[in-house]
Amino acid sequence: MQARLHFSGEFAARYLAGAGRGSAWRHLVQLIDSIELTPTQEQALIDGDRQAFSRF
Repeated sequence: MQARLHFSGEFAARYLAGAGRGSAWRHLVQLIDSIELTPTQEQALIDGDRQAFSRF
């Protein structure tokens, strides 16, 4: 996917770069968990996630 999207570890897709994927994912989850969202914002986040995962 990196090549098809023209992303790299330095540009837009660090989590696809290979090394450190697990730590990058954990950091993202911690960041999301630390944000206080309204119920509407939380639902928008969930809907966006579902759309992204269904696309790929």
